[in-house]
Amino acid sequence: MRLATPAVSGPSSSRLNHPVLLPDPDPDEDIAPTPAPAPPVGRPRPAAKLHWYIASGFAGAVLVTALYVLLGSRSASLGNRAGSDSAPGGVSVSDTAVLDRRADTLALAISAFAMRASMYDSRRMACSGLARGLAQVEDGWLSYNMARKDLMAASDPARDARDKSLYADVRAVEVRFERSSCARP
Repeated sequence: MRLATPAVSGPSSSRLNHPVLLPDPDPDEDIAPTPAPAPPVGRPRPAAKLHWYIASGFAGAVLVTALYVLLGSRSASLGNRAGSDSAPGGVSVSDTAVLDRRADTLALAISAFAMRASMYDSRRMACSGLARGLAQVEDGWLSYNMARKDLMAASDPARDARDKSLYADVRAVEVRFERSSCARP
């Protein structure tokens, strides 16, 4: 085996032929060059493959848009039926569902802050992560209060108890954040 690099021959060769990686063929072996295999019949050409990808992407976009319109019209029609879907207090069911979703979102933000606080205490999270958690709790509390303000006419003991519990939990988050040495967001 030679250790010198052979010269590049011809304009079509753009790569060097390193003898270590690609040794010269043994002159004693009679190896006939094999012709390139013919492409299989019925296989799409690259242009046809491109058209297929474009058509598939377009079909997917149409499908997603159709589902969005279909599901969007369903929720809009549910919101317009406030008179027929009223709760006993005169408030529509969809309004109470919005309030319940906001309460669940706030409770999730509070529990996420508790996990962030434990990570901060064990020095696995920086102040920026703890501050982000506080901002999420404050945003959730604000949106919950706005939804609750819209339903002031209807009050029931279960929701009042939930309000008090959420307020206590939000206050505990604020106190916990104040005990840390982090700056408020």
